[in-house]
Amino acid sequence: MKLKDHYAALRAIHAELAAIAEQTKTMAHANLADPSNTDWLYIMDRQDALLGQLSRLDNQPLEL
Repeated sequence: MKLKDHYAALRAIHAELAAIAEQTKTMAHANLADPSNTDWLYIMDRQDALLGQLSRLDNQPLEL
């Protein structure tokens, strides 16, 4: 993967993680942050998937 593509992927993942953090905060303030809420479960699954993508990117060789 080229360095510029790597950085673009990182920026996209971090932007989505920031949006998830805001959603999480909003849901927590509304007492909706629990496993009985399907939206909460979706957000947590998406966060887990994004963290997995970050991990894979960390281990991917880069072309300079």
